[in-house]
Amino acid sequence: MKDGNLYTLPELREVFGRLLTLIQGEADHEFGQLLFLDNYVRMLQPALSADPPNVVSPRDQYTAPIRVPEDPSRRQVTDGEGGEKAALEVVEGVLFDLHGAVLRLAMLGYRLRTDRIRLAAALVETLEEAGEVE
Repeated sequence: MKDGNLYTLPELREVFGRLLTLIQGEADHEFGQLLFLDNYVRMLQPALSADPPNVVSPRDQYTAPIRVPEDPSRRQVTDGEGGEKAALEVVEGVLFDLHGAVLRLAMLGYRLRTDRIRLAAALVETLEEAGEVE
């Protein structure tokens, strides 16, 4: 983004769609595995399932702003300015903001997936400690 190599709006829409599909596919697959592990723990060790492991990130990790590079050439267009150049600068600013949104979405997907993996690891560790798996 710093170099000004930005996707066009149709390309960005495609990237956004693929990213959402990827995040949803990973979540669907991993939630199935988490439910299986949770049911397995509950079946083998009912007392352990009363206190699930707390390994997920704090809520503020998901709502905290993700730093996106600033566009150094971007400037605020005032109401008095007009013309094609000012309109182009506004469009470029919106396009830059959309790139930032895609980066934030990718980072959020990464954080969510990391938490699902931590939770699965904690469930497996619970089973290992109970002597159910080696």
